Amino acid sequence: MASDLGATPVIAEFSRGTTFARQIFFVRYIQWFITFPLLILLLLFSTGLTISDILTTGFFAWVVVVCGLCGALTPSTYKWGFFVLGVAALAYIWAVLLGHGPRSTFNAGGGVRSGYIRGAGFVALLTMIYPIAWGCCEGGNVVSPTGEMIWYGILDLLLGPVFLFYFVWGLRGVDYGLFGLNSGKYTDGPYGSAGGAPGARGPNMAARV
Repeated sequence: MASDLGATPVIAEFSRGTTFARQIFFVRYIQWFITFPLLILLLLFSTGLTISDILTTGFFAWVVVVCGLCGALTPSTYKWGFFVLGVAALAYIWAVLLGHGPRSTFNAGGGVRSGYIRGAGFVALLTMIYPIAWGCCEGGNVVSPTGEMIWYGILDLLLGPVFLFYFVWGLRGVDYGLFGLNSGKYTDGPYGSAGGAPGARGPNMAARV
C-alpha cells in the first residue's frame, strides 16, 4: 500500500473538493480475510465451545470482511447496506466472544478463562473502532487515503502482533499439558526414551554385545 499497489479507484459518494474518486486498497481486505478468522479461532479454541459454534463465528468473520469490501467498492448509497450487514455480523462475533464464550467450560482451568476474557475484551474493543474507521474512510470519504492507511495500520498492528503477545503473555502461567496437545514426536509416544522401542540398541544393549 505504501508503494501505491493493490488499489483501485472508485467514484466516491461524497466528493472532497475537486476529487470525485477515491482510492480503495482491496489488498487490505485480502489480508483481513485471512487473518481475522484465524484470530477468532485462536481465541475460541481455548474455550469449551463446540466446533460448530467456533466455525460459525469464523464464518461470520468472513462475512464482515466481504461486506466491508463490497461496500467500499460500491459508489452509491447502497454501500451503507453492506455496512449494516457487516456490523450485524460483527455484533454476532462480539456476542460469542463476550457472552457465549466466557460461560463455556474451560477444560484447561481458570488460568485459561482469565486469559481468554482479557484477550476477548481486547479484540472486541479494537474491532469496535473498525466500523468507525470504515465510515470515515471508505464510507464517508472524510479521511484521506493516506490518513486511512495510517489509521488502519495502527489498528492492524494492535490487533495482530500486539494482541498475540498480550494473549500469550496472559497464558504464561498455564500448564500447556492441560490442553491435551501432542507434538507427534517419537520421544513423546509410548516408545520414547523412557520405555524403549522394540529392537532398540541403547547403551546397555551395546555393552552386552
